[in-house]
Amino acid sequence: ASGSEIVGLRGDALLVDDANNPKEAESKLVREHVNELYTTNIHNRVNHPEKSLRIGIQQRTHAEDWTGYIIKHYGQWTEQDPNPHKWLYVVIPAEFEPERKAVTPWGEDPRTFKGESLHPVRMSPELIIATRLQFGSQKYAGQYQQRPTLAEGGVVKMKWLRYFCYDKIQKPIAQSERKGED
Repeated sequence: ASGSEIVGLRGDALLVDDANNPKEAESKLVREHVNELYTTNIHNRVNHPEKSLRIGIQQRTHAEDWTGYIIKHYGQWTEQDPNPHKWLYVVIPAEFEPERKAVTPWGEDPRTFKGESLHPVRMSPELIIATRLQFGSQKYAGQYQQRPTLAEGGVVKMKWLRYFCYDKIQKPIAQSERKGED
């Protein structure tokens, strides 16, 4: 997490585990600090900057968390665009979403029906429902479904809303009140 120390020598593989602390996910300052720390101090702590492997594992905590930053700034690796500087982004949600089925060069998500649990023995349908209620839809979508949404909403943004005084609004004129119009 963001408060952790950077330890170890250079290596052929770099593993970043939960770069963002969920308790600090809403802090833009903390998110920017984590991203800057990766870019300036962590990214090149490898033996070979061009060939060394970099892996990030994390629950999504915010649309602009470390994973969102990596995808935006480094790009997403695909078989059609196998640029070695881009990242292979694998999403394995707790509840299967067919439209987001994980497919990698090594295999694919074996689940077939919408809502199927990632691990039915560990996460029963009842536990999934209870967890969704406990976390709330926004945090559950990020941390369990790997689909973060901004706190202000994904459809209507707070900055789009305007406050107004009701007595200054003109009442629409009904068709029957209009004079001389057809």
